[in-house]
Amino acid sequence: DECLVHGVHSCVIDATATNSGNIRFDRQTGSPCGLDENYKGQNSDWTGFPSDFSLSLKQKGYQVDQIGDKWIRNHCRWILWKLCSIERRFCRFLANRYVTFDKVLL
Repeated sequence: DECLVHGVHSCVIDATATNSGNIRFDRQTGSPCGLDENYKGQNSDWTGFPSDFSLSLKQKGYQVDQIGDKWIRNHCRWILWKLCSIERRFCRFLANRYVTFDKVLL
């Protein structure tokens, strides 16, 4: 597969419209590091949980107090699915550079 050749992370390759909201990121680099399919609990090295996106949006000055985790989870899922689709399609140019925690918040 061309994506593997260019080094696209397996969680980006495996992302679907259903599971893309479960992509987790390395807290230090913001790069994808895996799919947390079962929400087994927050790994201290990972970010990308609804509470992380909510906190980051608050820090950027957005008023998210009246937006629930369900809305944030769904919104981020669709953004991540789109980012993953673009990185897979243009993997030669975007591999490991397009899907990042910060890009979800843009």
